Amino acid sequence: MKVRITAFRHNGKRLSDAEIANQGPLEGELISAQVADKRGFYRRADLQAPKGSGLTDTLATLFEPELMQIGENMLLLRGIEKRAGRAYLQEWRCELI
Repeated sequence: MKVRITAFRHNGKRLSDAEIANQGPLEGELISAQVADKRGFYRRADLQAPKGSGLTDTLATLFEPELMQIGENMLLLRGIEKRAGRAYLQEWRCELI
């Protein structure tokens, strides 16, 4: 599904309203899947840039995403983001386009 995503955290720390507004949303396809590997099954959500857009600025994968809130044309997902070998809490506001 096409979405406009705004991340609410950086390295697990909640951003201020001003920081959230200044970063601007990223647009693309929200892809959700259950994946199997040698350790078992896990769920993941990814933002995929539109084909042919030339955009490379993407969000880190959201592992074990949970639906926290649903509204008119909006979802709030919470999960774990991995950066530089560390795991952090992350929240995405996903506006349906």
